[in-house]
Amino acid sequence: MRVIAGIAKGHALQAPKGTKTRPTADRVKEAVFSVLGDLVFKAKVLDCYGGSGALGIEALSRGALLAVFFEREREALNTIKKNLLKTNFSENTKVYGGDVVKMLPGLTKAEFDLVFLDPPYNRGEIAKIENALLQEGILKQDAVVVLETEKKQPELFQTENWELKKTSFYGDTAVYYYKKFNAKEKGVKI
Repeated sequence: MRVIAGIAKGHALQAPKGTKTRPTADRVKEAVFSVLGDLVFKAKVLDCYGGSGALGIEALSRGALLAVFFEREREALNTIKKNLLKTNFSENTKVYGGDVVKMLPGLTKAEFDLVFLDPPYNRGEIAKIENALLQEGILKQDAVVVLETEKKQPELFQTENWELKKTSFYGDTAVYYYKKFNAKEKGVKI
């Protein structure tokens, strides 16, 4: 696992030990950032199930202004912090340990441009976080949410507050790109 592009290109990233996390494969990460394109530059990024921190770190490497990470597993939380130090991105970040659904309301008026959701598969996490993301002040009007899930049994957003812009499949992984419903286009095609 490594940073694919940008100012930290080539830096190897650690993965948390054990089986409690499932890091995003480099080829999936590369494809996701290819789809996002310029949307990442100067974005405020929220990585809700941080794991190794690879998605948020990739965004920072490509010019994101800020990345906020949530992770409840202690081993993964420590891995995120180590990877941020290794890539020299500690100053552009905030890392929170705990349940993102319970802690996210404390970030009101954060107004994130880009959100990464890569929760444990089939544990009902998407239904829980969807409502938390819709609270006023969490997302900018044109925010994009990238949801990584299992291809065979995907967990998707259930309310009509989202516009599904694109779906991609990579082996057993599915990636869904959402915008808040009626969000203004930013010139980025997703």
